[in-house]
Amino acid sequence: MIRVLHTSDLHGRFDKLLNFMEPFDLWIDTGDFFPNAIERKEEGGPDRGVPAIETPFQREWIAPHLRDLANWLGRRPLLSVPGNHDFTDLAGLLRSQGADAQQVTTKGVDLFGIRFAGFRDIPFRRGEWAAESHDLRPVSLEALDCDPDVLLTHAPPAGILEDDRGDGNVPLATALGFRPHKVRAHFFGHSHRCGGKDQEINGIHFFNGAQRLRTHMIWEG
Repeated sequence: MIRVLHTSDLHGRFDKLLNFMEPFDLWIDTGDFFPNAIERKEEGGPDRGVPAIETPFQREWIAPHLRDLANWLGRRPLLSVPGNHDFTDLAGLLRSQGADAQQVTTKGVDLFGIRFAGFRDIPFRRGEWAAESHDLRPVSLEALDCDPDVLLTHAPPAGILEDDRGDGNVPLATALGFRPHKVRAHFFGHSHRCGGKDQEINGIHFFNGAQRLRTHMIWEG
């Protein structure tokens, strides 16, 4: 068995990580790791979610702490998907410090004999932040097409550990319910009020890690 540390939606509160001393074998982060330069749109002020503002801000914010974070991670691997509030690549930055870190995509990543696949895209709301999409069906099916054992997404599947504001991915929930697949675990966040909860449905264990640090045991392939 593999002990997974799952985090999501820390929004800059990475000090929780450096103080986390429980054992784990793999760190999974499902997005919104970084704070934002502009949290609220002020009248006459700049828009929220502008890459030209957010990307340098997030890189400058993490720079003094990157070595400490890499040292804390040590030889343990990180698998991550960005969230809609992330405008830089956490895994890429940690790799620059020698860490074993990969961003998970629909093409899949094999680790511990397990295939992981995922994506960052979320349902469209106001178009202010990154990766908001009107059609999540293509990316959802593409992730399942690589035959993963574990899914990593930022948003939950619709109707499973999601808030009541429409955060969930409807095409993914439909595909998981009616399409043949071998997914046994799904890690996500985004819906803050359901953070820290997990649920098993039809043989799939769902984990919402929003604003939480929790460890979970999963099988080794």
